[in-house]
Amino acid sequence: FPKANYAVYLNYMEDIPVREGFAKHGGNIYFDKDGHVVAIMRLGKIFRPGEAGWEHAKLAMRGTLLTSVTAVDHLVECHLLAANGIVTANVEELPPTHSIRMLLTPFGYRTEAINSLAALTLTPEHGTLHRAAPFTKEGWEQIYNKAIAMRTKFKSIPKRFEKQNIDTLELSLHQDGLDFYQIVYDFVAAYVDRHYEENQACRNDADLNRWWDRVSFEFIDLPQLNNCRKLVEVLLTLIYIVSAQHNHVGNIRHLTSDPAFMPPAWRDGEMSAPPRSALVFNLISAQTSYDVPKITEDYSHALPEESRDLWAGFVANLVALEGIVEERNLDRPHPFRSFDTSIIETSVGI
Repeated sequence: FPKANYAVYLNYMEDIPVREGFAKHGGNIYFDKDGHVVAIMRLGKIFRPGEAGWEHAKLAMRGTLLTSVTAVDHLVECHLLAANGIVTANVEELPPTHSIRMLLTPFGYRTEAINSLAALTLTPEHGTLHRAAPFTKEGWEQIYNKAIAMRTKFKSIPKRFEKQNIDTLELSLHQDGLDFYQIVYDFVAAYVDRHYEENQACRNDADLNRWWDRVSFEFIDLPQLNNCRKLVEVLLTLIYIVSAQHNHVGNIRHLTSDPAFMPPAWRDGEMSAPPRSALVFNLISAQTSYDVPKITEDYSHALPEESRDLWAGFVANLVALEGIVEERNLDRPHPFRSFDTSIIETSVGI
């Protein structure tokens, strides 16, 4: 696209059917090298700043982004793939005292409860998400199928960032996210080294191999468990997704409280969500906003006795990152708190 260096491609949603009277989602947003929006392409039309239809196109793309992040990144990847993979593989394949099951137990806190609740009240036809958004039952099925296709391919966090090819500006997501990733890596690598004396020992652990195969049900491109370094990469990616990434994609109440800013549904020509859509979506937010344990709390009791000292070092590094993020936010045009470790929960338990 002319004068554009980057794009957010959401046109995959343009063909998703909606209920009568609602506008369709979808479109692409184009940015220059400094991250400023230069154009929106939506439903075959191009909108530029200051032109007719620009304000409505922006509202439509904010709403589209809300739906895409909620369905693809939050619900499917965080809850149904990563978190579900942790708890089901742990319980089904590892004995209670296995070191990897004990490591992951804090990061699976209340996952079964919240995912079961979502299956009963959030995702079914006529459930709260169906009522808040404009899509038909068939539309939601298409969204879930697309989300699964997009997110079941395993890729480490650094490789995800690299694939975005952003080279003219530094995103807070990348800067803070890689620091958080490194802290989790140091903790998980030290923990695995504590329980597997040789790099090849993981390959010879029969229980761990069954766990690996079970997680492969969720992520189709999971690498072979050839050595313990591969185990570390997968463990820390899962931990990153259910903790910091869940905070990043799920903490959106400040964006959705105004129905005219980021609406879950809208009608053509209108500049706000219909009352019921706005009310139901904010009820969803309210029902998932209670306090659950934070990642900086003490979970050392859940670990094997010989590894409990590692958790203290992990928490100390996380607390230090909180101070670094606060300092960076002083110089940022908008504070970025996705990696403020004082508010990151340990799991997707809400």
